[in-house]
Amino acid sequence: MRKIQSAALSIALCLMALFITGTAFTEGGDSLTELAEEEGEIQVPEGAVVVWGTTHRGQQFSYVQEESQPAPDSAPTAADIAASCTIYVRNIWLNGTSKFEGETLQVCIGNFGTQFTNAQVIRSKWLWRWVGYSPWMNSGLEDGSWLNHHWSSPCHWGSGYYDYKWLAQGYASRIGWGPKVASANKVKHQPCGSHS
Repeated sequence: MRKIQSAALSIALCLMALFITGTAFTEGGDSLTELAEEEGEIQVPEGAVVVWGTTHRGQQFSYVQEESQPAPDSAPTAADIAASCTIYVRNIWLNGTSKFEGETLQVCIGNFGTQFTNAQVIRSKWLWRWVGYSPWMNSGLEDGSWLNHHWSSPCHWGSGYYDYKWLAQGYASRIGWGPKVASANKVKHQPCGSHS
């Protein structure tokens, strides 16, 4: 039987759907991220969100919710959830030759405390592995439920060809860290070098 989502989560996901369907400026795109599993990033289909939180019994959970699909059967029911956050990492794009840009949207409900998002650009390495390109950046603390942040990181044009993605991780003070999530697309084979 499909789990019934809370009204607040349904509204949050509807608002996120409006955000997701906005125009994205990108070169190419993949349906799945290609991050090495041992690095702990979660593979997310394009348009999907990652949900994490805690139940009233103190159990932590996380799952991927695909676009226009119900939560998986393994997800806790709305009545069991004390607090949860949902994060979406929008597509990366290269603004001319000067900088990478992107956005994250994080929505928290319940007794989550305060929240913030960290993000960095990652680059291809070898054998489909990825490493950090830019330092981690921080959105700043947010007391409200809705955290939409625009990110920017310089490109060192002309210093080596790689593929690039955004990587983000959310945090809420009464839940803890969410999974690391990468943008589903990538900027392919651009000469922005090995680090920002």
